Amino acid sequence: MRSWEAFAPATWRAGGRSHQATGRHGDSTGSASLWALALMLVVCLAGAVALAGVQLGIARQRLASAADLAALAAAQSRWHDPEGSCALASEVARRNAAWLSGCVPSGDEVAVVVSGPAPPWVTRLASWTGRPVPVLSASARAGLPSPSGLAPDGSAAPS
Repeated sequence: MRSWEAFAPATWRAGGRSHQATGRHGDSTGSASLWALALMLVVCLAGAVALAGVQLGIARQRLASAADLAALAAAQSRWHDPEGSCALASEVARRNAAWLSGCVPSGDEVAVVVSGPAPPWVTRLASWTGRPVPVLSASARAGLPSPSGLAPDGSAAPS
């Protein structure tokens, strides 16, 4: 045995042939590429789901804000135009990229329900999974302050 043969790969010592080259013990050439591709696919799917979750949270917050603003506008307009409070709530909801689903004035209070479309990534994930695209909704209630300065239970209202 020559001195370099002790450190040479087995394929050199066997005349260029080894059990890996013949495929007798299973050929795993290229499997790392497939595992890397599968891992990248899983990471991309997890990113898409995370992005959809973040967009859904933001959309719900915006919808809740639109409901609050519509309820406050409707309650404030009850002083001047009690019949047009729901029309004003609808306009405020529309300006906040939502639509008024329900408006119930009762006494000095107004309860509103606004709805809005799902964010883009939520829509895409729903279509990929074959589920119906969700429509988000939020509700709010607002009323006029007590003219006597007292809270509804008779205690002093905070100022």
